[in-house]
Amino acid sequence: MSREGFLDVLVEAGIFGSRSEAAAFLIGAGVDAQHELFERVGEQSAEIKKIRQSLKQDALKALRHVIRAGQRSRTTRTKD
Repeated sequence: MSREGFLDVLVEAGIFGSRSEAAAFLIGAGVDAQHELFERVGEQSAEIKKIRQSLKQDALKALRHVIRAGQRSRTTRTKD
């Protein structure tokens, strides 16, 4: 029996009113069964978000520095 067939069996048995209701239940059961995995993924995603924010701040700081240096260079040239 295919995985999709399990949904039909649950509906035909009257356990769930629709395939989407059966699927939602099975997805929830899968998430519950893999709770530790999703916890680790969540923690690692938070770390990745922090690193991305830090990289963005560093890049913006470097760009601002380059822009200021370029403006100073043009100002110096126009004074000459």
